[in-house]
Amino acid sequence: MRERKSPSLVGYENVVGWLLSSRRTGPTMGRTSLVRLVAVVLLVISVMGPVRRIEGGQSGESLPDLMLWAWRRPEDLRFVDPVGIGVAALVGTATLDASGVRMARRLNPLRLPDGVSFLPVVRIEIDFREGPEFNQFLADTLADAMYRLVAIHGEVRRLQLDFDAPLSVRPFYRKLLAALRKRVGDETFLSITALASWCSEKGWLEDLPVDEIVPMAFGMGRGAEVVFDRLAQSASIPSPACRGALGLTTGQLVRIPSGFRRVYLFSPDAWTQERLRKVRGRLQR
Repeated sequence: MRERKSPSLVGYENVVGWLLSSRRTGPTMGRTSLVRLVAVVLLVISVMGPVRRIEGGQSGESLPDLMLWAWRRPEDLRFVDPVGIGVAALVGTATLDASGVRMARRLNPLRLPDGVSFLPVVRIEIDFREGPEFNQFLADTLADAMYRLVAIHGEVRRLQLDFDAPLSVRPFYRKLLAALRKRVGDETFLSITALASWCSEKGWLEDLPVDEIVPMAFGMGRGAEVVFDRLAQSASIPSPACRGALGLTTGQLVRIPSGFRRVYLFSPDAWTQERLRKVRGRLQR
């Protein structure tokens, strides 16, 4: 498997320079500036070094109605028919902590057929042991980090975020999405996953600067059947933003409501041609 060279670090020098220029006069640096500098240094280190190539795939103008999620494990999806099926693959995980942003890129190989529609996914997690300051600086830093990570794999035309933002972090999530939209531009397709419970609320999802919201109808724990029934009856979902796409697992046998134009499938085990065939046979529209 071929490897790509390290991404260019042009631009980070300016950020580091700005941080250094904000320090106090004298031999010691202010605490805020030091924390910011550490965050940027960690960010730079995380994207340095050889990057394992994602083989195949392309980013076009539209996504198919059926998308396969490919997560952290190695995946060989060259058997996928690019006509009608796309791949949404995890390309990195951003962890937010007291130092700021720690970005870990995908290490396991992912093989795709030529011509398949490809949607890069970034997972966001929070280390609450030493939680970060959820401010505008962190939002801007994370947005830039995600852009640079995805740009390793080509022009940034699409991006999906997977972030189980708790209630207290929602204001920050809004700031992040606004910063990301500004960073990638209006022409880039932005998608986010959503906890199914979010769709039971009306208000906060409607005005987010994204093109798609994917409620995940799995892993919902207690009360899952009630939430799933509401998703299956899209007209009864309080949030209209949740009526366009749907996230399922391979173990779910459902009739896809007519209102959902796109389905994302997650497999707890590695994808195979036989597994995909069986799952497609169970899905009904």
